[in-house]
Amino acid sequence: MKVKAVIMAGGVGKRFWPKSREKNPKQLLPITGDGPMIKNTVNRLKTFIKPADIMIITGESFVKPIRKMVPEIPAANIIGEPAGRNTAPCIGFAAVKIKEKDAVMMMFPSDHVISPVKRFAETLKWATVLAEETDNLITMGIKPSHGLTAYGYIKEGKKFRLKDGGRKTKVKPRGIDAYSVEAFVEKPDEKTAEKYVKDGSYLWNSGIFIWRKSIILDAFKNHLPDVYGKLRRIKGSNIKKLYPTIRKISIDYGIMEKVENRLIIAADFNWNDVGSWEALRRCFPGDKRGNIIQGNALAIDSNDNMIFAEKDLIVTLGVRDLIVVSTDDAVIILKNGRGEEVKKVVNLLKGNRKLNKYL
Repeated sequence: MKVKAVIMAGGVGKRFWPKSREKNPKQLLPITGDGPMIKNTVNRLKTFIKPADIMIITGESFVKPIRKMVPEIPAANIIGEPAGRNTAPCIGFAAVKIKEKDAVMMMFPSDHVISPVKRFAETLKWATVLAEETDNLITMGIKPSHGLTAYGYIKEGKKFRLKDGGRKTKVKPRGIDAYSVEAFVEKPDEKTAEKYVKDGSYLWNSGIFIWRKSIILDAFKNHLPDVYGKLRRIKGSNIKKLYPTIRKISIDYGIMEKVENRLIIAADFNWNDVGSWEALRRCFPGDKRGNIIQGNALAIDSNDNMIFAEKDLIVTLGVRDLIVVSTDDAVIILKNGRGEEVKKVVNLLKGNRKLNKYL
């Protein structure tokens, strides 16, 4: 059975403003300091899947720069959405674009940091076996190291068992099991997150999915028939007219929370969904005072700050728990813990004629 990897690389990374902009979003930037995020994602997948079997779904305006960043991916495999419609339409669009009748699809966001890659690859290979040999929609959960409020959680149920023997046994990584899914849980408060970790049956929702093309399309027919109908009607040039009319909805809310044929794999590799500036605390080392400094900056009598200086010198004196980010034309200063709210800034800029040039 053919295996295809699909990278979801849409969006503009509002929570990474002012670094991430509408014309140059975070997936095209070296946010974690080691190359563009989309390039890192492709490099990780190339360790166990051929470039010809990798597809990237992105915004129309990002197709050309992504093709330059990852020339090993066939140009026809880098496909632009005329409008962002959230993850469900993106995934459904990828499914109808894949030619193979019943390929196994692996879905990945473009903004994750994952290690070690070998363990990641082992886990995904086993996931493809589960997808091939069962009719389940499979998601990847990450065993939480501590309570975090930035992630959604999934409660695992009973352990799922495949019959022993043959390829199934050979590819299953030691210590990695699959479970039924009891519930998807929205981002919790701090106290609830800690409770989930102590409980031991809750996993971080990674946003990584594995399934057969026929099984996910059946789920669209049953639970999102309006979305499915429009995706099936897309033919060539009519995509520009039809795709923007598809309603915005996430794959979690639209399908995964509703289906019964779902499994979660309890993965144990290191995973970081780089969704906001705070997430970078787990990507860079701090100094003795807990400050993370990237670029031309100096922290004096300051503790637990993050400073990203692109050009001009930034100096802090006697402050703590701040995030400071400067670019050529903008600076943002925020309290640590309020990174999710940066997208509010972007929305305010969008509604201001004098300031929307900073988008």
